[in-house]
Amino acid sequence: MQLQSQDFFFDRAVTYTSRTISKLGKKGRAGNNYELPPVYFVAVLGFCLDLENRGKYYYSGKIMDEFDNELLYPKLSYKLLVLPNFDKSRLS
Repeated sequence: MQLQSQDFFFDRAVTYTSRTISKLGKKGRAGNNYELPPVYFVAVLGFCLDLENRGKYYYSGKIMDEFDNELLYPKLSYKLLVLPNFDKSRLS
């Protein structure tokens, strides 16, 4: 849970996931097999990410090819829930 706005929030998210992935790699001869389990970064935010998407409360990111939107790596996911943008009145 991140309550206060962070200037470099996405840099921080990438740093955390990179550390996790690095720790999952095996050392020595066992490290020749680089198959990794899926890694999910889940964040609940108490601040708005940007002003252009005030109504957007859920973000889901993966590593995609920017030209044809092909999924390149399905085992790394970023899930963000932006609480200030969540409108409970629309649930009725």
